[in-house]
Amino acid sequence: MHAKLAKTPKKRLDEAREDCFRLARAIIHRWPTRYHHSRDTLKDDQPWLRQFILTLTEYDSKSLHESVLDAMLRDSVTPIREYVLAVSRQHGIDLIVPKIKELLASPLSKRNQELYPRDIACLQTLCCDRKIAGDNKQLAELCELAAQRFCESENQKSGSYHGNEVAAGKIETLELLLQSCLAIRADRLAAKLIDQVRSQSERFTHEHAQVPCLLKLIPWSLKRLKEIPPSLSRWRDEVTKELAAAIAVSPSKPADWTRPAEIEVSSPFDRQLNEFLADPEAETLTIPAAENQRAQIISTVRRYGCDLSHRLEKKGSPHRLVFTKTLGSWERAVAQYETNIK
Repeated sequence: MHAKLAKTPKKRLDEAREDCFRLARAIIHRWPTRYHHSRDTLKDDQPWLRQFILTLTEYDSKSLHESVLDAMLRDSVTPIREYVLAVSRQHGIDLIVPKIKELLASPLSKRNQELYPRDIACLQTLCCDRKIAGDNKQLAELCELAAQRFCESENQKSGSYHGNEVAAGKIETLELLLQSCLAIRADRLAAKLIDQVRSQSERFTHEHAQVPCLLKLIPWSLKRLKEIPPSLSRWRDEVTKELAAAIAVSPSKPADWTRPAEIEVSSPFDRQLNEFLADPEAETLTIPAAENQRAQIISTVRRYGCDLSHRLEKKGSPHRLVFTKTLGSWERAVAQYETNIK
């Protein structure tokens, strides 16, 4: 219907446009609920939804655009940065900013406790558009809100992970948020975000988070800002220093059978495993245990990344788990050392 407007006779054009408008409102009213999963990066998996929204930019209807952004409160996936930019340029930032604030401040879903990359992408688009941004206090307030939500979300997770790296979607959110802050010269906010990342280096590792972010943000800053802001410069220097220290001495192969014993003791089996791992002379350990106990022991070994392999001996009752020490920690350290050199 929208495509046919260009060929519609003038005497029917107003009526045809009104039909399009009414149908568009009806579609928005029935817009689907869609959830973004934090492990995913931004992707346009149903492009016809984005394409439909882009057809609405020509309508000079504040209520229509408010309805579109209200629908995005229940759809955290559909890309809208092109739409937001077009509407902001046509109707002014005062129409868009309150709704973007509502998106950023909306309660996070039970399925996802992260800020949505799509919404941060909208913020980044506004902050990086020279025709819109300028010296705009409203955008600074949005960046402040987004930075606060990001830090709160990460503080809630502090200590709840065993060294698991953050998902790709979170790295993308961080990059977009830092670009938003730096584009409006909010270096203090950028430094706050970087400090949050640095305080959780076990999750935001050099390899998967900090170095990839720096490799993207430094060229972006030189192109966009014609300089490297102090927050980025300090971050780069600190990471460079840490990597230099990490490659100063190559990992040494264990001289005996002592292995890291870091299991939090909550059962006699945990204590037995720690004692075995710390024993410099013991290579194997046999634990007779019922099936449900064996499953729990194996789960503990995997969760803590112990240097152990296992096999089951189906002799006697209960069956026996036989653990053998490995070089896993050393092999991982060597692999990380080689990555650090690169």
